[in-house]
Amino acid sequence: MDVSAEKDITNRIYRADKPDHFMQITPIAYPVEARWRDLTLGYSSQALLLQEVGRSVYTPVVYFPRQHVATEYLIESGKTSRCPLKGSAVYFDLNFLDSRQLALAWSYQQMLDFDTRLELIHKAVAFDASAVQILEHKNR
Repeated sequence: MDVSAEKDITNRIYRADKPDHFMQITPIAYPVEARWRDLTLGYSSQALLLQEVGRSVYTPVVYFPRQHVATEYLIESGKTSRCPLKGSAVYFDLNFLDSRQLALAWSYQQMLDFDTRLELIHKAVAFDASAVQILEHKNR
């Protein structure tokens, strides 16, 4: 992902009690694909890039609208997490043919309500970029 530094801090999403932990959600201007081996798990021209700074600068994450994800291959894993900026996430395992990949994707099902822009990623699906290829289709 081509990520440039954002100089306009008005786009930052942060809690007043945690100003050093912030994020920015930006629409991606071209189609993006999430692929595991030869299986396309997500493809969207409406994907969003989330950039977050907290204890460190985190790797940017692509969020796909749920309707653009092959959810028939994802099953809830029972794993959950909580982010002080986003809320509570559930994780999904990939179940495809004889393959099972644990915690391959996640989705924030319960968002915090301090900023309405968080709704942009509510129930959207993100994939673990160490297990799934995130491909840019800039020429489409």
